[in-house]
Amino acid sequence: MQWCNIEPRLVRDLWPQVQGHIRRGMKRGYGDTFTEDGTLKALEDGRMQMLGLQDDDAKMICSIILGLETRDKGPVLMVLMVAGKWIDEEIAKAEEIIVDHAHSLGAHKIETISRLGNVKRLKDRGWKSKAVVMEWSL
Repeated sequence: MQWCNIEPRLVRDLWPQVQGHIRRGMKRGYGDTFTEDGTLKALEDGRMQMLGLQDDDAKMICSIILGLETRDKGPVLMVLMVAGKWIDEEIAKAEEIIVDHAHSLGAHKIETISRLGNVKRLKDRGWKSKAVVMEWSL
């Protein structure tokens, strides 16, 4: 298995491989504020980035959607969604790639909004909980 950075020009060709697990990820929370079409367009024009985990047959089995936010203290890399088959043995490598990507963009921090089921996993890896996201749908 290996992680790869999906270039914007390749997103449309790989979309059929990742569309199912991205759609499932949206149903679990990400879809409250993003759409599938909007995400595809943002990946294609570079406003969002995607990392993909390929299995030994070069099939995408996991996707990580990233976005960059500009804040007063500088850029923050946001992990917007992790979708697909999550392989615990691959977490460290994914974090390494995300950290390298954040450094290349000049980001000073990495943040994610995570479902409660992932909070313990992230805390066990050294992530710090700094807030609880609350929402009121209109």
